[in-house]
Amino acid sequence: MRVYRNELQIGPGHILYDYIMSIEERARYAASEMYDVRRYEHCNNAKIANWCQTAIACAELDPIAQPELYSEYHETLVRNMYMQYGSAVEEYVNIEIDNGALPPPMGYRISVQETHGNTRPDYVIRDVAAGGDTVAWLDLTSRQSVRHIFRKDGVGWRRTPFVAELFYSPLILSNISTAGDYSIAQRAALNSAIRRQEMRQRLLTEHMVRCANKALGRLYSVLKRVTGNPHAVMSAAQIARVFEEEFHCGLLRIYNHQQIVKGILAEYMTAHRNYYHATARYVIFTFYSQIHSCKNDAMRYVRDSYMESGDYVTGEALERFFAQMEAE
Repeated sequence: MRVYRNELQIGPGHILYDYIMSIEERARYAASEMYDVRRYEHCNNAKIANWCQTAIACAELDPIAQPELYSEYHETLVRNMYMQYGSAVEEYVNIEIDNGALPPPMGYRISVQETHGNTRPDYVIRDVAAGGDTVAWLDLTSRQSVRHIFRKDGVGWRRTPFVAELFYSPLILSNISTAGDYSIAQRAALNSAIRRQEMRQRLLTEHMVRCANKALGRLYSVLKRVTGNPHAVMSAAQIARVFEEEFHCGLLRIYNHQQIVKGILAEYMTAHRNYYHATARYVIFTFYSQIHSCKNDAMRYVRDSYMESGDYVTGEALERFFAQMEAE
């Protein structure tokens, strides 16, 4: 757990603090349980069932017999799995809270997914004895998303007496259990293919972040100069040109360059080392507020850009990279 506000001055041994820690402990347990997808695939909770069914569909793709289908479809499944895994872990914990398996200490009440304006804390805790005053806002997230709450709207994250992030371990695709469906040799081949896909995605994400940081750095400099002048704003075409130049890839082939830029930034917002997070939000919500993000097309554009860049790794260099990553 990472605590960002603690005006209550509570710590280990306090009933409320220990209860919050028990929620995090249950989330870690849930994260481990969600790997056993065969056990939960018929769960009557839609989010948990969706996660399991997507994971099973991914595991059942044969990278040897169906290489073309595997390459294209697997990438889509993997992208969905990270989001669905987090939702399934949260749902597992929410069910236990709603069913009374994680009752709050006497004198407190907990609410799940309570909406407050434009934000929705995963858990809100109130002090019943103090007239129902809100005492804690909690966000449950993967350990890879530390400081996730600073990307959320809502003054409650800055004013609630106790604010914390609770963590569970991030998804590792090769840990997904579908025991009994494959021979040892088939399972080894599948795990190897999954690890390589994770590594390819990591390379692609690093390229995206590097190029997006450069583009947003340039935009930040321009926007900083025009601060205070509401008539001096950058056009969508100007922004698109900056992205084209930094990604070294034309946008003319893409049907809607604004969707592509917004899709890149939507992925960028959840990546590590996204140094211009505030500028990315400004571009997304100010310039493109009426345009839907198109992540699939955006990531195809990023992949094209990476393949055309001087950083693109192939052949023996790629094999060395994989060997190095697998050794870590």
